[in-house]
Amino acid sequence: MRSAAIFPLSPTASCTGIRTHERVFHMNIKVLVADDEQIICEVVKLYLELEGFTVYTAYDGEQALTIAEKHQPDLLLLDIMLPKVSGWEVCKNIQYPVYIIFMTARSLEKDKVTGFLLGANDYIIKPFSPRELVTRVKTVLRGVGISEYQ
Repeated sequence: MRSAAIFPLSPTASCTGIRTHERVFHMNIKVLVADDEQIICEVVKLYLELEGFTVYTAYDGEQALTIAEKHQPDLLLLDIMLPKVSGWEVCKNIQYPVYIIFMTARSLEKDKVTGFLLGANDYIIKPFSPRELVTRVKTVLRGVGISEYQ
């Protein structure tokens, strides 16, 4: 049995031990995290930065659109129920090709279907594990050929 002190549960830990050598993402992959709950933005940002992503945060839809226009992130992590401009509207108003994962408390099938019809690549329901979210980000990017992660 492995000791927790030797094999800590961290963003870079796995069931086979610590795998920091797998951080093969390019430093230029940019992610925008948009959620009105600051703690969610900060935790997600921390986990993504530990994997080598450049991360921007926004706490409402207007900020998300402004940051997206300025920095053109490769992937958006959007809450649907953002203040000022909803995540749905942010998704509709992005003016360049981008990958989108909705992260929301809205768990109804119609909400998921709407998200995918608007162009989302994935949809994760709150509460979620930050490690699962990072894995979903990597999977979306790997699926479209942006990442070298295997």
